[in-house]
Amino acid sequence: MKNRKQKNIQFAIIAAIGVLLILVVALLVGKKYFSFKKYKDTNYGVSLKYPRSWESKPEVHGVAVIFLSPLENDLDVFHENVNIVIQSLVGQDAKSLEDYTEI
Repeated sequence: MKNRKQKNIQFAIIAAIGVLLILVVALLVGKKYFSFKKYKDTNYGVSLKYPRSWESKPEVHGVAVIFLSPLENDLDVFHENVNIVIQSLVGQDAKSLEDYTEI
C-alpha cells in the first residue's frame, strides 16, 4: 500500500513537471507569435497594433502605411500585407460605406 502511494506521488510530481514544461514552452513560443508592436501616425490620426514579426513601411505609392509579413520559408515568395489608404472625400457624394464603394 505504501509503495503504491509513493508511485502515485511520483507520477503526480512527474505529471506536474511535464505540465509546467509545456506551459513554459507555450509561453515562449506564443510570445513570438502573439506579440505586437504599436504603429502611430499623428498626421493621419491612425494608431493600431500589428504583429511584432511584421515590418511597416510608411508612405509608399499613395498608401499611408503598408504592413508586410515575413516570408515563411525559402519557397515563400509573397509577403502577406495590409495597406492603410487615407483619401479625402471632399467633393465626393459618398455619405456611407456603400456609397464610397461605388465611387
